[in-house]
Amino acid sequence: MSLTTVDEARMARTRNQLSDYLSFKRMIVPEIIQGIFWLLFFLLVVGSLQQMAQINFLGGLLTLVVGSLFVRIFCELLVILFRIHDSLAMTEKKSSK
Repeated sequence: MSLTTVDEARMARTRNQLSDYLSFKRMIVPEIIQGIFWLLFFLLVVGSLQQMAQINFLGGLLTLVVGSLFVRIFCELLVILFRIHDSLAMTEKKSSK
């Protein structure tokens, strides 16, 4: 059974991605930050709903709105740092050619 050109291209791309991760050319943390965002958002929604039901509806609603904005802004700031890094790396790569 022979490999098609599509399979060969896919394998080469996988090797390049693995090589980029191992040589720290590609950052893994932005993907982790997205997972952390969704986990924090889920916990925030559950906590807010619990607060709405048991303690104070308005306080829970306020916690949901303000808390979700805070979590989003915090995660976006972290991602921006990595995007700046990527932009600088691309600029350096272009200038070295």
